[in-house]
Amino acid sequence: MSWLVDAADLLAEPDPGPTPWLVEGLIVDQALTAVVGKWKTTKSWGMLELGVSIATGRPAFGSAAVAEPGPVVYVIEESGRRALWRRLDMLCRGRGIAPDELRGGLLLAANERVKLDDREWQERLLGLGKRAPRAFIFDPLARMKAPARDESSQTDMAPVIEFLRVLRDETDAAPVFVHHSGHQGEHMRGSSDLESAWESRLAFSRDEETGVVKVKAEHREEESGGLVNYELHHHREARTIRLRPTVLPLAERILEHLQEHGPMGAGELAKAIGTRRADVDRTLAALSQDGTTHRAPSGKRDAVGRPITAKVWHASKQAVLRVVPDSDDTGRSALSGESAGASRPVPPPKGGAVLGRHATQDAEGDLPASANGDGRQRTRAREADDSSSVGAQLEPELGNVPGIAGDVPGTLEEPELVSAEAQLDEAELAAAELQARLRAAE
Repeated sequence: MSWLVDAADLLAEPDPGPTPWLVEGLIVDQALTAVVGKWKTTKSWGMLELGVSIATGRPAFGSAAVAEPGPVVYVIEESGRRALWRRLDMLCRGRGIAPDELRGGLLLAANERVKLDDREWQERLLGLGKRAPRAFIFDPLARMKAPARDESSQTDMAPVIEFLRVLRDETDAAPVFVHHSGHQGEHMRGSSDLESAWESRLAFSRDEETGVVKVKAEHREEESGGLVNYELHHHREARTIRLRPTVLPLAERILEHLQEHGPMGAGELAKAIGTRRADVDRTLAALSQDGTTHRAPSGKRDAVGRPITAKVWHASKQAVLRVVPDSDDTGRSALSGESAGASRPVPPPKGGAVLGRHATQDAEGDLPASANGDGRQRTRAREADDSSSVGAQLEPELGNVPGIAGDVPGTLEEPELVSAEAQLDEAELAAAELQARLRAAE
Protein backbone atom coordinates (compact mmCIF):
# COMPACT_ATOMS: atom_id res chain seq x y z
CA MET A 1 0.00 0.00 0.00
CA SER A 2 1.29 3.44 -0.89
CA TRP A 3 2.31 5.65 1.99
CA LEU A 4 0.55 8.56 0.28
CA VAL A 5 -3.22 8.97 -0.01
CA ASP A 6 -5.12 11.40 -2.18
CA ALA A 7 -7.16 13.87 -0.12
CA ALA A 8 -10.27 13.15 -2.20
CA ASP A 9 -9.87 9.41 -1.56
CA LEU A 10 -9.46 10.04 2.15
CA LEU A 11 -12.67 12.07 2.33
CA ALA A 12 -14.49 9.41 0.31
CA GLU A 13 -13.94 6.93 3.14
CA PRO A 14 -16.74 6.40 5.71
CA ASP A 15 -17.07 8.98 8.46
CA PRO A 16 -15.11 7.61 11.47
CA GLY A 17 -17.40 9.48 13.83
CA PRO A 18 -16.44 11.64 16.82
CA THR A 19 -13.19 11.20 18.68
CA PRO A 20 -13.58 8.17 20.98
CA TRP A 21 -12.56 8.27 24.64
CA LEU A 22 -10.75 5.69 26.71
CA VAL A 23 -11.51 7.71 29.86
CA GLU A 24 -14.01 10.46 29.12
CA GLY A 25 -12.45 13.91 29.10
CA LEU A 26 -9.07 12.59 30.24
CA ILE A 27 -7.57 10.11 27.75
CA VAL A 28 -8.47 9.77 24.07
CA ASP A 29 -8.75 6.15 22.93
CA GLN A 30 -5.39 4.76 21.71
CA ALA A 31 -3.64 8.06 22.50
CA LEU A 32 0.02 8.23 23.47
CA THR A 33 -0.49 9.85 26.87
CA ALA A 34 1.91 11.83 29.04
CA VAL A 35 1.29 12.18 32.79
CA VAL A 36 3.26 15.11 34.16
CA GLY A 37 3.80 16.60 37.60
CA LYS A 38 6.25 17.37 40.35
CA TRP A 39 7.14 14.97 43.12
CA LYS A 40 4.45 14.14 45.69
CA THR A 41 1.51 15.12 43.49
CA THR A 42 -0.04 11.61 43.80
CA LYS A 43 0.62 10.69 40.17
CA SER A 44 1.13 7.01 41.06
CA TRP A 45 -2.14 6.89 43.00
CA GLY A 46 -3.84 8.52 40.03
CA MET A 47 -2.40 5.93 37.63
CA LEU A 48 -3.54 3.06 39.84
CA GLU A 49 -7.02 4.65 39.98
CA LEU A 50 -7.09 4.89 36.18
CA GLY A 51 -5.84 1.32 35.79
CA VAL A 52 -8.52 -0.08 38.09
CA SER A 53 -11.23 1.98 36.36
CA ILE A 54 -10.26 0.96 32.83
CA ALA A 55 -10.03 -2.70 33.89
CA THR A 56 -13.42 -2.75 35.66
CA GLY A 57 -15.39 -0.12 33.73
CA ARG A 58 -16.09 1.88 36.87
CA PRO A 59 -15.80 5.69 36.61
CA ALA A 60 -12.37 7.14 37.32
CA PHE A 61 -12.12 9.75 40.05
CA GLY A 62 -15.83 9.27 40.70
CA SER A 63 -17.16 10.68 37.42
CA ALA A 64 -14.93 10.06 34.36
CA ALA A 65 -16.72 7.33 32.42
CA VAL A 66 -14.96 4.37 30.79
CA ALA A 67 -16.94 3.53 27.65
CA GLU A 68 -15.12 0.32 26.73
CA PRO A 69 -13.28 -1.36 29.65
CA GLY A 70 -10.58 -3.94 29.08
CA PRO A 71 -7.22 -5.24 30.29
CA VAL A 72 -4.54 -2.86 31.54
CA VAL A 73 -0.80 -3.57 31.79
CA TYR A 74 0.55 -1.55 34.75
CA VAL A 75 4.35 -1.41 35.04
CA ILE A 76 5.78 0.42 38.05
CA GLU A 77 9.48 0.80 38.78
CA GLU A 78 9.19 2.96 41.91
CA SER A 79 7.55 0.38 44.21
CA GLY A 80 8.20 -3.24 45.03
CA ARG A 81 5.64 -6.04 45.09
CA ARG A 82 4.72 -5.57 48.77
CA ALA A 83 4.30 -1.81 48.46
CA LEU A 84 2.14 -2.30 45.37
CA TRP A 85 0.03 -4.89 47.24
CA ARG A 86 -0.63 -2.41 50.06
CA ARG A 87 -1.57 0.40 47.67
CA LEU A 88 -3.83 -1.72 45.50
CA ASP A 89 -5.46 -3.33 48.55
CA MET A 90 -6.28 0.04 50.12
CA LEU A 91 -7.63 1.45 46.86
CA CYS A 92 -9.84 -1.60 46.18
CA ARG A 93 -11.14 -1.55 49.76
CA GLY A 94 -11.96 2.14 49.43
CA ARG A 95 -13.82 1.58 46.15
CA GLY A 96 -15.53 -1.65 47.23
CA ILE A 97 -13.84 -3.75 44.52
CA ALA A 98 -13.30 -7.46 45.19
CA PRO A 99 -10.00 -8.98 43.94
CA ASP A 100 -11.84 -11.33 41.55
CA GLU A 101 -13.29 -8.30 39.75
CA LEU A 102 -9.75 -7.48 38.64
CA ARG A 103 -8.84 -11.01 37.53
CA GLY A 104 -7.52 -10.94 33.97
CA GLY A 105 -8.14 -7.20 33.78
CA LEU A 106 -5.24 -5.62 35.67
CA LEU A 107 -1.80 -7.12 34.95
CA LEU A 108 1.03 -5.86 37.16
CA ALA A 109 4.82 -5.68 37.07
CA ALA A 110 6.64 -4.18 40.07
CA ASN A 111 10.38 -3.50 39.93
CA GLU A 112 10.93 -6.02 37.16
CA ARG A 113 13.58 -3.79 35.53
CA VAL A 114 11.46 -3.25 32.40
CA LYS A 115 13.34 -1.27 29.75
CA LEU A 116 11.52 0.29 26.81
CA ASP A 117 14.75 0.56 24.80
CA ASP A 118 15.66 -3.13 25.23
CA ARG A 119 14.81 -5.43 22.32
CA GLU A 120 13.83 -8.38 24.54
CA TRP A 121 11.47 -6.25 26.66
CA GLN A 122 9.99 -4.66 23.55
CA GLU A 123 9.11 -8.10 22.18
CA ARG A 124 7.52 -9.10 25.52
CA LEU A 125 5.37 -5.97 25.61
CA LEU A 126 4.31 -6.31 21.97
CA GLY A 127 3.43 -9.96 22.66
CA LEU A 128 0.83 -8.78 25.17
CA GLY A 129 -1.17 -7.43 22.24
CA LYS A 130 -2.91 -10.84 22.04
CA ARG A 131 -4.63 -9.95 25.33
CA ALA A 132 -6.20 -6.89 23.62
CA PRO A 133 -5.11 -4.42 26.30
CA ARG A 134 -6.82 -1.05 26.43
CA ALA A 135 -3.80 0.67 28.02
CA PHE A 136 -0.17 0.26 29.07
CA ILE A 137 0.90 2.38 32.05
CA PHE A 138 4.64 2.99 32.60
CA ASP A 139 5.53 4.66 35.92
CA PRO A 140 7.99 6.38 35.73
CA LEU A 141 9.51 6.70 32.26
CA ALA A 142 12.90 7.71 33.69
CA ARG A 143 13.37 4.22 35.20
CA MET A 144 12.45 2.39 31.99
CA LYS A 145 15.45 3.18 29.84
CA ALA A 146 19.12 2.27 29.93
CA PRO A 147 20.96 4.22 32.67
CA ALA A 148 23.37 5.67 30.11
CA ARG A 149 20.53 7.11 28.01
CA ASP A 150 20.36 10.88 28.58
CA GLU A 151 16.72 12.01 28.91
CA SER A 152 17.76 15.54 27.91
CA SER A 153 19.15 14.33 24.60
CA GLN A 154 16.78 14.21 21.64
CA THR A 155 18.96 11.55 20.01
CA ASP A 156 18.96 9.35 23.12
CA MET A 157 15.21 9.60 23.78
CA ALA A 158 14.09 9.13 20.17
CA PRO A 159 14.18 5.27 20.33
CA VAL A 160 12.08 5.24 23.51
CA ILE A 161 9.45 7.56 22.05
CA GLU A 162 9.38 5.63 18.79
CA PHE A 163 8.77 2.34 20.60
CA LEU A 164 5.80 3.85 22.45
CA ARG A 165 4.33 4.76 19.05
CA VAL A 166 4.97 1.24 17.74
CA LEU A 167 3.34 -0.24 20.85
CA ARG A 168 0.26 1.93 20.26
CA ASP A 169 -0.01 1.00 16.58
CA GLU A 170 0.61 -2.75 17.04
CA THR A 171 -1.70 -3.28 20.04
CA ASP A 172 -4.37 -0.56 19.53
CA ALA A 173 -3.81 0.37 23.18
CA ALA A 174 -3.07 3.72 24.80
CA PRO A 175 0.54 3.85 26.06
CA VAL A 176 0.62 6.06 29.18
CA PHE A 177 3.96 7.21 30.59
CA VAL A 178 4.59 9.10 33.81
CA HIS A 179 7.33 11.74 33.92
CA HIS A 180 8.37 14.48 36.29
CA SER A 181 8.13 18.13 35.36
CA GLY A 182 11.17 20.38 35.57
CA HIS A 183 12.07 22.46 38.59
CA GLN A 184 10.38 25.45 36.98
CA GLY A 185 7.13 25.47 35.03
CA GLU A 186 4.90 22.58 33.99
CA HIS A 187 6.88 21.20 31.04
CA MET A 188 8.39 17.74 31.26
CA ARG A 189 11.96 17.39 32.34
CA GLY A 190 14.40 16.44 29.58
CA SER A 191 14.09 16.43 25.80
CA SER A 192 11.49 18.68 24.22
CA ASP A 193 10.48 15.71 22.06
CA LEU A 194 8.61 14.34 25.07
CA GLU A 195 6.28 17.34 24.93
CA SER A 196 5.79 17.02 21.18
CA ALA A 197 5.02 13.28 21.27
CA TRP A 198 1.90 13.14 23.45
CA GLU A 199 -1.67 13.01 22.12
CA SER A 200 -3.32 13.30 25.54
CA ARG A 201 -1.63 14.95 28.51
CA LEU A 202 -2.57 14.89 32.20
CA ALA A 203 -0.89 17.54 34.38
CA PHE A 204 -0.96 16.81 38.13
CA SER A 205 -0.51 19.55 40.73
CA ARG A 206 -1.19 19.60 44.47
CA ASP A 207 -2.06 22.48 46.79
CA GLU A 208 0.41 22.34 49.67
CA GLU A 209 -2.03 23.86 52.16
CA THR A 210 -5.26 21.99 51.37
CA GLY A 211 -3.81 18.84 49.83
CA VAL A 212 -6.27 19.08 46.93
CA VAL A 213 -4.90 17.51 43.73
CA LYS A 214 -5.79 19.06 40.37
CA VAL A 215 -5.57 17.03 37.15
CA LYS A 216 -5.81 19.10 33.96
CA ALA A 217 -6.26 17.32 30.62
CA GLU A 218 -5.08 18.48 27.17
CA HIS A 219 -5.51 16.72 23.83
CA ARG A 220 -4.20 17.05 20.28
CA GLU A 221 -7.41 16.18 18.42
CA GLU A 222 -10.08 16.94 21.00
CA GLU A 223 -11.05 20.07 22.87
CA SER A 224 -8.97 20.43 26.02
CA GLY A 225 -10.25 21.53 29.39
CA GLY A 226 -11.05 18.28 31.19
CA LEU A 227 -10.44 18.89 34.89
CA VAL A 228 -10.49 16.64 37.96
CA ASN A 229 -9.97 17.79 41.54
CA TYR A 230 -9.66 15.25 44.34
CA GLU A 231 -8.35 14.59 47.82
CA LEU A 232 -6.71 11.44 49.15
CA HIS A 233 -8.83 10.11 52.04
CA HIS A 234 -6.90 7.56 54.08
CA HIS A 235 -8.68 5.60 56.82
CA ARG A 236 -5.97 3.75 58.73
CA GLU A 237 -8.20 1.46 60.78
CA ALA A 238 -10.23 0.36 57.75
CA ARG A 239 -7.08 0.33 55.57
CA THR A 240 -8.76 2.25 52.76
CA ILE A 241 -7.76 4.98 50.34
CA ARG A 242 -10.21 6.93 48.23
CA LEU A 243 -9.55 9.59 45.64
CA ARG A 244 -12.62 11.65 46.47
CA PRO A 245 -13.63 14.44 44.05
CA THR A 246 -13.81 17.93 45.52
CA VAL A 247 -15.46 19.62 42.53
CA LEU A 248 -19.23 19.66 42.15
CA PRO A 249 -20.81 17.82 39.22
CA LEU A 250 -20.88 19.91 36.05
CA ALA A 251 -24.64 20.55 36.20
CA GLU A 252 -24.29 22.01 39.68
CA ARG A 253 -21.30 24.13 38.73
CA ILE A 254 -23.17 25.57 35.74
CA LEU A 255 -26.27 26.39 37.75
CA GLU A 256 -24.31 27.97 40.60
CA HIS A 257 -22.29 30.11 38.19
CA LEU A 258 -25.40 31.38 36.41
CA GLN A 259 -27.06 32.17 39.73
CA GLU A 260 -23.99 33.99 41.04
CA HIS A 261 -22.83 35.82 37.91
CA GLY A 262 -25.98 36.21 35.84
CA PRO A 263 -26.86 35.23 32.25
CA MET A 264 -24.11 34.39 29.76
CA GLY A 265 -23.40 32.46 26.59
CA ALA A 266 -22.26 28.84 26.57
CA GLY A 267 -18.74 29.71 25.39
CA GLU A 268 -18.26 32.29 28.12
CA LEU A 269 -19.67 29.84 30.67
CA ALA A 270 -17.31 27.04 29.59
CA LYS A 271 -14.32 29.35 29.93
CA ALA A 272 -15.46 30.64 33.32
CA ILE A 273 -15.81 27.20 34.93
CA GLY A 274 -12.80 25.71 33.13
CA THR A 275 -14.32 22.87 31.14
CA ARG A 276 -14.97 21.84 27.54
CA ARG A 277 -17.58 23.71 25.49
CA ALA A 278 -19.05 20.42 24.21
CA ASP A 279 -19.71 19.23 27.77
CA VAL A 280 -21.31 22.56 28.69
CA ASP A 281 -23.58 22.49 25.61
CA ARG A 282 -24.73 18.95 26.37
CA THR A 283 -25.41 19.70 30.04
CA LEU A 284 -27.21 22.98 29.31
CA ALA A 285 -29.52 21.17 26.88
CA ALA A 286 -30.45 18.66 29.59
CA LEU A 287 -30.91 21.41 32.19
CA SER A 288 -33.17 23.25 29.74
CA GLN A 289 -35.35 20.16 29.23
CA ASP A 290 -35.75 19.90 33.00
CA GLY A 291 -36.74 23.58 33.22
CA THR A 292 -33.70 24.49 35.31
CA THR A 293 -32.18 26.81 32.72
CA HIS A 294 -33.56 28.68 29.74
CA ARG A 295 -32.39 30.90 26.89
CA ALA A 296 -33.49 34.52 26.64
CA PRO A 297 -32.02 37.96 25.90
CA SER A 298 -29.59 39.14 28.57
CA GLY A 299 -31.42 42.41 29.17
CA LYS A 300 -28.23 44.33 28.45
CA ARG A 301 -27.75 47.15 25.96
CA ASP A 302 -25.00 47.81 23.42
CA ALA A 303 -22.72 50.83 23.30
CA VAL A 304 -25.39 53.04 21.72
CA GLY A 305 -28.13 51.98 24.10
CA ARG A 306 -30.00 49.49 21.92
CA PRO A 307 -31.28 46.28 23.54
CA ILE A 308 -29.10 43.25 22.77
CA THR A 309 -31.47 40.65 21.32
CA ALA A 310 -29.05 37.69 21.20
CA LYS A 311 -30.18 34.97 23.58
CA VAL A 312 -27.97 33.69 26.38
CA TRP A 313 -28.43 31.15 29.17
CA HIS A 314 -30.27 32.03 32.38
CA ALA A 315 -30.91 30.07 35.57
CA SER A 316 -34.69 29.71 35.89
CA LYS A 317 -36.39 31.11 38.95
CA GLN A 318 -36.30 28.76 41.93
CA ALA A 319 -34.18 26.24 39.98
CA VAL A 320 -32.67 23.67 42.33
CA LEU A 321 -30.76 20.43 42.25
CA ARG A 322 -31.67 17.39 44.29
CA VAL A 323 -30.68 13.74 44.32
CA VAL A 324 -32.47 11.61 41.76
CA PRO A 325 -31.37 7.96 41.79
CA ASP A 326 -32.50 6.94 38.31
CA SER A 327 -30.01 6.52 35.45
CA ASP A 328 -29.97 5.06 31.99
CA ASP A 329 -29.14 1.45 31.23
CA THR A 330 -25.40 2.19 31.08
CA GLY A 331 -25.32 3.31 34.69
CA ARG A 332 -24.63 6.90 33.68
CA SER A 333 -26.74 9.88 34.50
CA ALA A 334 -28.93 10.81 31.56
CA LEU A 335 -28.11 14.42 32.35
CA SER A 336 -24.34 14.74 32.31
CA GLY A 337 -22.78 11.37 31.66
CA GLU A 338 -21.64 11.10 35.26
CA SER A 339 -22.00 7.94 37.29
CA ALA A 340 -25.40 7.04 38.67
CA GLY A 341 -25.91 8.57 42.06
CA ALA A 342 -24.68 12.02 41.11
CA SER A 343 -27.17 14.80 41.64
CA ARG A 344 -29.14 15.97 38.65
CA PRO A 345 -31.39 18.98 38.16
CA VAL A 346 -35.14 18.71 38.47
CA PRO A 347 -37.83 21.35 38.05
CA PRO A 348 -39.55 22.61 41.19
CA PRO A 349 -42.50 20.44 42.35
CA LYS A 350 -46.03 21.39 41.31
CA GLY A 351 -47.41 24.20 43.41
CA GLY A 352 -44.11 26.02 43.82
CA ALA A 353 -42.61 23.95 46.66
CA VAL A 354 -38.84 24.14 46.49
CA LEU A 355 -36.11 22.10 48.15
CA GLY A 356 -33.75 24.42 49.94
CA ARG A 357 -31.03 21.81 50.53
CA HIS A 358 -29.62 18.91 48.60
CA ALA A 359 -26.92 16.27 49.11
CA THR A 360 -24.44 15.10 46.50
CA GLN A 361 -23.71 11.38 46.36
CA ASP A 362 -20.35 9.90 45.45
CA ALA A 363 -19.70 7.40 42.67
CA GLU A 364 -20.59 4.37 44.77
CA GLY A 365 -23.95 5.87 45.75
CA ASP A 366 -23.37 6.49 49.47
CA LEU A 367 -23.33 9.91 51.05
CA PRO A 368 -19.68 11.01 51.09
CA ALA A 369 -17.85 11.76 54.28
CA SER A 370 -16.29 15.13 55.00
CA ALA A 371 -12.67 15.86 54.18
CA ASN A 372 -11.39 14.51 57.53
CA GLY A 373 -13.23 11.21 57.08
CA ASP A 374 -15.47 11.56 60.14
CA GLY A 375 -18.61 10.49 58.26
CA ARG A 376 -20.42 13.80 58.39
CA GLN A 377 -22.66 14.29 55.37
CA ARG A 378 -21.51 16.93 52.95
CA THR A 379 -24.36 19.27 52.09
CA ARG A 380 -24.70 22.60 50.36
CA ALA A 381 -27.47 24.97 51.33
CA ARG A 382 -29.42 26.91 48.75
CA GLU A 383 -31.75 29.77 49.53
CA ALA A 384 -34.90 29.58 47.44
CA ASP A 385 -36.38 32.69 45.95
CA ASP A 386 -39.78 33.03 47.65
CA SER A 387 -41.31 35.38 45.15
CA SER A 388 -44.79 34.19 44.17
CA SER A 389 -44.71 35.15 40.50
CA VAL A 390 -42.39 35.76 37.61
CA GLY A 391 -45.14 36.17 35.07
CA ALA A 392 -44.40 39.82 34.54
CA GLN A 393 -40.77 39.00 33.66
CA LEU A 394 -41.55 36.22 31.18
CA GLU A 395 -44.85 37.46 29.71
CA PRO A 396 -43.24 39.36 26.78
CA GLU A 397 -41.56 36.16 25.53
CA LEU A 398 -44.51 33.88 26.17
CA GLY A 399 -46.93 36.30 24.55
CA ASN A 400 -45.36 35.55 21.16
CA VAL A 401 -45.82 31.79 21.38
CA PRO A 402 -48.83 30.39 19.47
CA GLY A 403 -51.36 28.88 21.84
CA ILE A 404 -49.97 30.77 24.82
CA ALA A 405 -50.61 34.40 23.93
CA GLY A 406 -53.34 35.88 26.06
CA ASP A 407 -53.50 32.79 28.28
CA VAL A 408 -50.64 33.59 30.64
CA PRO A 409 -51.74 35.99 33.37
CA GLY A 410 -49.09 37.58 35.54
CA THR A 411 -50.15 35.46 38.51
CA LEU A 412 -49.28 32.05 37.04
CA GLU A 413 -47.35 29.88 39.42
CA GLU A 414 -43.64 29.67 38.66
CA PRO A 415 -43.44 25.92 37.85
CA GLU A 416 -46.06 26.40 35.12
CA LEU A 417 -44.09 29.31 33.65
CA VAL A 418 -40.84 27.33 33.74
CA SER A 419 -42.58 24.43 31.99
CA ALA A 420 -43.97 26.72 29.29
CA GLU A 421 -40.61 28.33 28.80
CA ALA A 422 -38.94 24.91 28.55
CA GLN A 423 -41.41 24.03 25.79
CA LEU A 424 -40.47 27.22 24.00
CA ASP A 425 -36.76 26.36 24.25
CA GLU A 426 -37.42 22.85 22.96
CA ALA A 427 -39.27 24.29 19.97
CA GLU A 428 -36.40 26.66 19.23
CA LEU A 429 -33.83 23.86 19.51
CA ALA A 430 -35.92 21.64 17.22
CA ALA A 431 -36.20 24.45 14.67
CA ALA A 432 -32.44 24.97 14.76
CA GLU A 433 -31.82 21.26 14.19
CA LEU A 434 -34.25 21.25 11.26
CA GLN A 435 -32.53 24.23 9.67
CA ALA A 436 -29.16 22.46 10.05
CA ARG A 437 -30.53 19.35 8.33
CA LEU A 438 -31.94 21.47 5.47
CA ARG A 439 -28.60 23.22 4.99
CA ALA A 440 -26.81 19.84 4.99
CA ALA A 441 -29.29 18.49 2.39
CA GLU A 442 -28.65 21.48 0.14
